[in-house]
Amino acid sequence: MMCRCRELQELWDEEAKAYIDGHLEQVEVRAAGWEVVYRCPTTGLRWLEDYPHGERHGGGPMRLRRLN
Repeated sequence: MMCRCRELQELWDEEAKAYIDGHLEQVEVRAAGWEVVYRCPTTGLRWLEDYPHGERHGGGPMRLRRLN
């Protein structure tokens, strides 16, 4: 997968999952698995997978957002 880390800010659900699986490396798991930090092997930029709508069933949609 081509690196788009410098142009992207945020991805949701299936698009986020595909980007993680095809490009990012897992760095850290936080908050009992409800947050995961990833790193881009090309740019070194860090990303956070989280569930900002935790009040919804199953934590709501997954969000992937760039940290730096």
